[in-house]
Amino acid sequence: MDGVLAALRQHWGYGEFRSPQGEIVANLLQHRDSLVVMATGGGKSICFSCRRC
Repeated sequence: MDGVLAALRQHWGYGEFRSPQGEIVANLLQHRDSLVVMATGGGKSICFSCRRC
């Protein structure tokens, strides 16, 4: 997950994921389907971007 955090810092400027972004990204990196329902401003864009990893 260190590489993912480095990419998060480089591309988004954040040092860590918000809850539950880390769990969502971990699932996506394991090629698990995920349904993510979050409020506006909750950080869905980062999760969506990581699905292409």
